[in-house]
Amino acid sequence: TAMSNDKNLRTHKLDYTLLVDDINNPLIEYTDINSLNFFEKIDENTYKIKKGKWIIKDPISISKNLTIVKGTELMFEDNSYLIVKGNLKILGDENQKVILRSAGQSWKGIYVYEGGGQSIINHAKISDVSFLKDGILELTGGINFYMSDVKISNTSFINTNAEDFSNIIHSNFTL
Repeated sequence: TAMSNDKNLRTHKLDYTLLVDDINNPLIEYTDINSLNFFEKIDENTYKIKKGKWIIKDPISISKNLTIVKGTELMFEDNSYLIVKGNLKILGDENQKVILRSAGQSWKGIYVYEGGGQSIINHAKISDVSFLKDGILELTGGINFYMSDVKISNTSFINTNAEDFSNIIHSNFTL
């Protein structure tokens, strides 16, 4: 700012800003899930991924609840991940697990935040996860729950290069 009396000029450099122009924010830029043929709308607030073997080529970010049914296998390419602003239900069973794995070396994992109810992961096999970094979002865990209660049972977590395989923050949980 300029000082009117002595014409001195002072500047101050801001290190951080809340402005995000031209910076990717995956928490507000949602995927058009109606364009993905493996998603099925259950009701106004819930989608499911149809049973099958699917390759996830790009990041998926949704602001609805998501269910992944038994016998489903999702293979994530290196820069892909799943963000759910809602509840996530991974509903495998003993004979038909849900498999989430990399189609290459690793994938960027899952972030579930602000779920209104309880997320469930049951009879799943989750492998080859790194950490989720995209634009302004940088998480240290592979599978992350924030303000989202979760119950995880009968699930295998295999091979990660993240700081933590799972982070559960400000959430009630049962493992």
